[in-house]
Amino acid sequence: MFHLIVAGGIARAVYSFISTIYHPEGTTAFLVKFGVIFNPLVTYGASIAGIITVSTHLWHISRALFYSLYYKELMFQPPDEYPQISPSISRSSSMIPVRKLYKTVSVYLNTKTQQSTISIVKWGWKTIQHVWDVFMGWIMAWGIYGPYFDIAFYLREIFEIVLQTYQAHQISSLVPQKWISQVAVVIVVLNCWTTPVLYHFYRHHEASRRVMCLVVDISLDFFSSMVIPFCIYAAYREQFGSQDWYDPLWLMNAGSDLLCFHLNTWSQLATRILPNFSMLHCLSTIQPLLRRRAESVTSTLQITNSLQIPSNKSKESHKFIHSLFVAYGLGVLIVFVAAVHHAEGRVLQGCELTTRSWFTMKYPCSVLQLNCHQQNWKGSSEELTTVLEKADSQTLKVLILSHCQQLEMPTILQTFSNLVWLELYNVTLISWKETAALTASTHPRISRLFLIHVVLSEFPQGLMSIDYPLTLIDIEFTHINLIELPVYLSQIWSVSINTLLFEHCGLTTLPTELAMIDVETFSIAGNMIQSIPPAFFQNRKYTEVSIANNPISSLQITSSMTIDTFHVEMTQINSIEDIQGLVLAQGSPLCASTSNSMSSTYQIQCNPSDHGYLFPLAVHGQRRHPE
Repeated sequence: MFHLIVAGGIARAVYSFISTIYHPEGTTAFLVKFGVIFNPLVTYGASIAGIITVSTHLWHISRALFYSLYYKELMFQPPDEYPQISPSISRSSSMIPVRKLYKTVSVYLNTKTQQSTISIVKWGWKTIQHVWDVFMGWIMAWGIYGPYFDIAFYLREIFEIVLQTYQAHQISSLVPQKWISQVAVVIVVLNCWTTPVLYHFYRHHEASRRVMCLVVDISLDFFSSMVIPFCIYAAYREQFGSQDWYDPLWLMNAGSDLLCFHLNTWSQLATRILPNFSMLHCLSTIQPLLRRRAESVTSTLQITNSLQIPSNKSKESHKFIHSLFVAYGLGVLIVFVAAVHHAEGRVLQGCELTTRSWFTMKYPCSVLQLNCHQQNWKGSSEELTTVLEKADSQTLKVLILSHCQQLEMPTILQTFSNLVWLELYNVTLISWKETAALTASTHPRISRLFLIHVVLSEFPQGLMSIDYPLTLIDIEFTHINLIELPVYLSQIWSVSINTLLFEHCGLTTLPTELAMIDVETFSIAGNMIQSIPPAFFQNRKYTEVSIANNPISSLQITSSMTIDTFHVEMTQINSIEDIQGLVLAQGSPLCASTSNSMSSTYQIQCNPSDHGYLFPLAVHGQRRHPE
């Protein structure tokens, strides 16, 4: 039954993992927006490892069903494969497959070959038999029947505790939700403390103690490696298409939770897969003990009689190891409680979301909004630095600077290496120098940049570094006095950007060089642009494009292109050719003629809309209220 539960859980996880890799709103697409660069080899390696694990469990299930139906009782394997006594006598059961092969070959050779050949085969058989006996004796000596079971079990426990501690540390550092980090720490503590407890309660029942140790070990592995990740994933799976992607609190909660269990390196893959193989090994070890009642009692008596009562020296060793386990579990618990007290015992101005990072001396803030109006600041670099230097540089992921009359970007910005989201809202930007620039070396995970209601004297130097971060795939400017864009911007920015918005920026022209950037969602709504260079429409495929609220009367499209959603609201465009997709044309001449409502390649809709603006300014402004 447990094989079925584990296989079902892993199969469900593998299916969900594969199905969302290619889903446009799945975890993969989401984590890309979270600044994660995927390793395709690890991604497919995780899928293959999961399929292998599921197949192995299903193989055990099919064997159990077949032999149980054949013998009309609970059987996981043929009766002659069940060990009858302790591992030291294991030749009769372990050599069954090899002996069958030997008999078949001997019969064939007795009728087809000379006696000399038979002598060679007998010598080879004895050699194979000896090697097999040594190998099986070594394997079984470390198994549940062997004298070295405790050593093997302790080594496996230490390895699992190290992996679970690493997982708990990552969760506490990344995940803002308190209950997830609490559960992760409880699993580590239970894994440390259950072994001494079981040893104490079953100190006079060696066989029962070994079985219970394996059962508890399987249960904790199953819970930590499958139940927790799946519960977290299931909680967000249905939210990807409905949640507000401009809400930093939801984004950080979802992104941090999913990132903890995301596999992007081979070491992460090993830490996630090894517990599954450990469960498989434990289940295979316990299977021979699950037999019909009469044989189970006899087998248990044989096993119990074959196991030696630990000597006084061995008992002292067990007590020493158990004391280390208890001390380690207590230490992890103390560290976690101290981290919680450190995070909740004080307040950082403007912090909206915290984690419980271990061993950090600074405030573990994940989302920080510095509101100059509330703090009675002008927005100088010194004023901002007084708060930013108190935040933990490894924990901060979202930084919002709002309502500043004279904003100076501080150089301390380059110390926040895990920054994902940077936003300037309702500020007058005095300076953004190269010393505070966004770079790939200082911000390897930055993915979203928002400049909203910003007054500029020039295009920020901090956004034109030669070492520009390739992870920055979402750039959105709205209500900014740009007038024109630097023509060399395409040489600096990433060649592939998911979302690029210049809405209400006062632009009068659009540089042709900007078309060199491969964009999925593009908007120049609300500007003063009269014509768009043909390069933007040559053999391109967009998810969504908006040129609404511009004095544009025609489009120069020289080749067929696909735009899933094309906004031309409040423009003077009266005809569109060579475009495939949906055209939203409220307030344009396209809606004045009923003959244009349908086309062989595109569909026109004239229903009331949001006038073609892609950035949700009204909703976003409510989150950035001065007070």
